[in-house]
Amino acid sequence: AFGVLAGPPPGPVHLEVPHDLFEREVPAPVLVPEPPPPLPAPPAALEAAARVLAEARHPLLLAGGGVAAAGATAELATLAERLGAPVITTPMGKGAIPADHPLHAGLTWRAVTPDLSGMDTFFTPLTAQADCLVAVGCRFSQLATGNWRLPLPSRLVHIDADPAVPGRRYPPTATVVADARLALAGLLERLPAAPRSPWADLTPAPPPTPIPWVVAELRAALPREAIVAADITRTGYAMLPHFPAYGPRTFLHSCGFIAMGHAFPAALGAQVAFPERTVVAVAGDGGFLMTAEEMATAVQEALPVVAIVMNDGALGGIRLLQEREPGGRPFGVLLRNPDFAAFAQAFGALGFTVGKRADFLPALREALAARRPAVLDVTAPPLET
Repeated sequence: AFGVLAGPPPGPVHLEVPHDLFEREVPAPVLVPEPPPPLPAPPAALEAAARVLAEARHPLLLAGGGVAAAGATAELATLAERLGAPVITTPMGKGAIPADHPLHAGLTWRAVTPDLSGMDTFFTPLTAQADCLVAVGCRFSQLATGNWRLPLPSRLVHIDADPAVPGRRYPPTATVVADARLALAGLLERLPAAPRSPWADLTPAPPPTPIPWVVAELRAALPREAIVAADITRTGYAMLPHFPAYGPRTFLHSCGFIAMGHAFPAALGAQVAFPERTVVAVAGDGGFLMTAEEMATAVQEALPVVAIVMNDGALGGIRLLQEREPGGRPFGVLLRNPDFAAFAQAFGALGFTVGKRADFLPALREALAARRPAVLDVTAPPLET
């Protein structure tokens, strides 16, 4: 079981042991955990993938979470520059290429609906314009593909360390089962050294839906290397395509399990791992309530995470879905919230109430400068001008 936990592909493992077994005494060797070596790329698979890329005139790269897991961001950028290929990412791959890199082209979509229906007009046009897609460390999840409706080019090169992933959703033209960094390095060795000219116009188009003002104001207030954890909330989903990330794992989101309440404890963990960095959590009021008791941990461990709570008194995304149904009557989604600023202060943290947009940046800057746990209770309308 521990071999499965430590081996590829990386990810959570559930180990269930009966209680009576835990109470037994058994002789056991001392296990020293060692990370497994990265999975090498088979030369024949690399040759096949390189041939597909050599024939492509409009190649496109798609980076998933496996790029960051393998430490392959530098190789990804080099391959993009070599091919003149735009780079799009899945939600988990956000930050695999800096948002200000000239070949960064955003997510697979530019907006998301609460139930992933009707997203065809939100997909990036690049997948329809490209003649070859190189998917790296990407599972083609339901969220990334909008219920698997994302159109792909006729040729697909799929690179993943898990042999069960390629071909599960989209049939590949060539498959490389290997560590992403080693696979990309192997491809670079087999491609011409002269870089191609970029083929796509990456001029940003206006967003297809209104963007909450907090997205731009938060980015402007944070340093480049800051880490932001976004919860399952409408603001969090708006941040996925519209909040610039400049490095891997600087934007955390529960894209796979869609776990409400994830942002605040994830931010605390990030702060422990990177004590010198600025760390912020963004959550809705319902999501924050699910793990708000971790404020005790933040204060006890002196973790200066700033939690931004978008407080509209409801489980907003679920309410929208209910209102679309016949009759449009919301039920079980309206919240009786505490005073979140007072809640934070009761633990010994800082608490701020943001009743209008103009109050947001001063409160955020004061909270960040204090280097103490803090909550910003944002009751201002998210689309306030």
